[in-house]
Amino acid sequence: MVVPSRWRRSSWEKIAPEGIPLVHLRDLPLPRRVPLPVRLLLENLTRLMAVALLIRTLRPSIVVGNWITRDSGLYCALVGYHPFLAVAWGSDILVEARRWLILRMFARFTLKVADGVIVDSEVQRQAILSMGCRSSKIYCFPWGIDLNLFRPERTKGLREELGWLHDKIVVSTRRHLPIYGIEYLIRAMPLVLARMNDVKLLVIGEGPLLEYHKSLAKRLGIENQVKFLGNVENHKLPAILNAGDVYVSTSFSDGSSASLMEAMACGLPVVVTKIAANEEWVVHGENGFLVKPGDSVTLADYVIKVLQDERLRLLMGEANLKVAKKRADWEVNSLMLEKSVSDLLAQNERGTHSALRFGSESGAG
Repeated sequence: MVVPSRWRRSSWEKIAPEGIPLVHLRDLPLPRRVPLPVRLLLENLTRLMAVALLIRTLRPSIVVGNWITRDSGLYCALVGYHPFLAVAWGSDILVEARRWLILRMFARFTLKVADGVIVDSEVQRQAILSMGCRSSKIYCFPWGIDLNLFRPERTKGLREELGWLHDKIVVSTRRHLPIYGIEYLIRAMPLVLARMNDVKLLVIGEGPLLEYHKSLAKRLGIENQVKFLGNVENHKLPAILNAGDVYVSTSFSDGSSASLMEAMACGLPVVVTKIAANEEWVVHGENGFLVKPGDSVTLADYVIKVLQDERLRLLMGEANLKVAKKRADWEVNSLMLEKSVSDLLAQNERGTHSALRFGSESGAG
């Protein structure tokens, strides 16, 4: 598994499969005075050469590259080794490729070179089809979560620890990045508290906007009603979700959100933004509510509606539990990942690709 230097090695060590070596790409130690465009060019050329050297040395049976517009997905496409399985992650296709022409060109190139492409939602599938990717290349499935870990298990431990035993708790587990719009959840809280004074907000995650969100809560006078817990280890998340009464996501863009699946698997009702990927999981009024991104007023209204109606919370939670069991089980969904790899290896063996190769070069595997 290859990761760029700006991604924390410790985070990837936690998720790398057992027995899989982790190669951390080192950037050039460039002086700060080097102009940003030059820095980016040199750093990416260095990473590209490192990936190329690694692949030429290992001659793997298959190469899997993550992120379509840049990083390892683009590097693997540029190296030209086959079979190559590209993996889209959401923002690469739904945001970057739409916003910047150069990244859209990179995405088209990666999709053209790839022998197979994995997406986790229908909205991503449509996006890469619009960029010229052949439908026969695409494997569309949600990644899923561990349903043995994320399941309903109501306990009072965390509530007692927080001193929120008798309060209603709103939970957010998204990172503090602009794309996740946490600011609008924080701005909704005073509106909620004006009508319900027993509501608390529990925010999980880190990111560059964390301090801004803390200062915003203070400026709004709700710092005593909001708790920022920072990063939480995955095995501790179920206890946090099970302490909550409703899960909220204010994202502006998403694929099939693992955070949403985790909340659903714990039997929580959800209030999330009305974006295409969320609409694949949430039916408005049945297992949650959908809100226009950036609309704090309507968000507050639906959070209040859920918190004031215990029967509604129960029905929506039960509906979400069914959805999670049916569609979010990693043990089931991972079979599609295995199939994508098996298909490409079989194509290679049948001669669809003459051999494991760089470009038109053939050679031993």
